[in-house]
Amino acid sequence: PIENQDGARVGTMLAYAFVFPNPAGQTRNGNRQLFMKDGGMTIFNDHIVHATGIYAGYAGGSIEMAPTSSLNKMTLIPP
Repeated sequence: PIENQDGARVGTMLAYAFVFPNPAGQTRNGNRQLFMKDGGMTIFNDHIVHATGIYAGYAGGSIEMAPTSSLNKMTLIPP
């Protein structure tokens, strides 16, 4: 689940990762789909490639994920 600062559920994150050899040394890629009450996002690695609703302005930006006790804290960074 995706929760807001008050602990209320605002959406669901679906994610998968795939691994392949990469000359640049990066061996893992992740694709996330965020489904939230007021819009949604498609994220590849840390880059927001598509956003809708109130999140549309973040398209082209990035995210920062920080693990907490049981969930990942996600910070949106505008383009």
